[in-house]
Amino acid sequence: NTKYLILLFIIAIILRLIATFSIGGSPDEMVYGVHALGIINSGLLQEMHENPVWMYLTDLVYKIFGMTLISSRLLSILFGSLSIIALYFLTKEIFNEKIALIASILLTFSAYHILMTLTEPDITMVFFILLSSYFLIKYLKEDKLKYHVIATILLGIGILAKNIGALFIPAYILAITFYPKIKNKEKILSKKNIKSLIIFFIIIFIIALPT
Repeated sequence: NTKYLILLFIIAIILRLIATFSIGGSPDEMVYGVHALGIINSGLLQEMHENPVWMYLTDLVYKIFGMTLISSRLLSILFGSLSIIALYFLTKEIFNEKIALIASILLTFSAYHILMTLTEPDITMVFFILLSSYFLIKYLKEDKLKYHVIATILLGIGILAKNIGALFIPAYILAITFYPKIKNKEKILSKKNIKSLIIFFIIIFIIALPT
């Protein structure tokens, strides 16, 4: 399905570019977009309105393309389009390639997702959560520690894009704790589970320190 994914990615970028040039500025954008300006040179790790990943990346875009309403939305265009690919691989792990392709098509043409191509961190956060969820499923299925570490790091980055990403933490804890029992009849508080949880909390704590 590689050729279909590439085609969907191109269509997604085009649709989101059209939305970017068509939608007028919103009050939230006037807050987020302005506060991101100059944060790289400010020496700040955190700003009271939003988290550093989105703010720093947006300011980097400003340095390259200048500060305009269009450039302030570039992250949403990029990560919104990349979310289609992330969703494909996540859905493929849970179901199959056919359902994964259908899911990607639905997200490509989702009016709500397209209209969220704004100067806001939500779309960026969702991309990292989707990618993190993919590696979490890989970890649960294949029991390889590297997938667990990657999933947790990506979740932390998602939280650093927007605080609401932290709402996924309980789901991760439940998955790490209970899936081994469901799959292999292991004890809930086995040494392996405790080790996985300790690694999870250490990584999340370190990454989320600015927040």
